[in-house]
Amino acid sequence: MVSRVEHPAGGYKKIFETCEELNEPIPAVVTGVIPSWLGGSLLRLGPGLFEVGDQPFYHLFDGQALMHKFDLKNGHVTYYRKFLKTDAYVRAMTEKRVVITEFGTAAYPDPCKNIFSRFFTYFQGIEVTDNCLVNVYPVGEDFYACTETNYITKVDPDTLETLKRVDLCDYVSVNGVTAHPHIESDGTVYNIGNCFGKNMSLAYNIIKIPPAPIGGSDQRVGSNREVPGDGSNPQQ
Repeated sequence: MVSRVEHPAGGYKKIFETCEELNEPIPAVVTGVIPSWLGGSLLRLGPGLFEVGDQPFYHLFDGQALMHKFDLKNGHVTYYRKFLKTDAYVRAMTEKRVVITEFGTAAYPDPCKNIFSRFFTYFQGIEVTDNCLVNVYPVGEDFYACTETNYITKVDPDTLETLKRVDLCDYVSVNGVTAHPHIESDGTVYNIGNCFGKNMSLAYNIIKIPPAPIGGSDQRVGSNREVPGDGSNPQQ
C-alpha cells in the first residue's frame, strides 16, 4: 500500500497562475479595523502572466510584470491591478509567443521567417528583457518599475499606466543594476550595477541619482537628454 503525504508547500502552484487586469478598482475585504488616520497607496509588483499563445514561461522570474495597487482611505481599501506594457509584454501578446528571452525561458527565432533569416538570428545576440516585475521605487516625484537588467519603466502611480522605458546604459556605464536601490530621506537614490569590459573584466559601479532640486531649474546638468526623475543625471 502506497501512502501519499501532501507537502505543506504544495500550494506553490498558485503563484504560477495567470491573472487578468482589472478595468477599475474593486473594494477589498477588510479583516479587523484599519485606523482612519492611515491613508495612502501601496504599490507592489510581481509576475502575472505565465503563458502566451501555446508557450509557457518556465520560471517565477519570467512571468510578465503585473502592478498591484492598494488605496487606503477612511478605513476602507480598494484594489487595482494592471500589466506593465513593456516591449517584452507587448511583443509577446502581439506575436502570441515568447519573443524576448527571460531568466529561465528562452525565446526562439520567429517561425514565420525563412530558414536564412532564422539562421542569422542566432548571431545577433540575446536581446535583454525589459520585463520589470521585481520592484517599484520613487525617483523625485516619479515612480519606476525595475528588474535586474539595464531597463527601468516609468509608471503612473495613480492609473498604473506604463509611460516610458528608460535605458540606464544611455547615462551610466552599466550592463545591469539591482532591483533593490537604497533611498535616502532627502530622495537620493543609490544603486549598484555591473560593467563587463575587455578580457572578461568585471567592475561594479555605484550609481547615485540626486534628489529633486528645491525651487528653480537644476543647474548641475549640461545635457538636454531626458533622464529618469527630475531631469538630473544619475552620477556614477
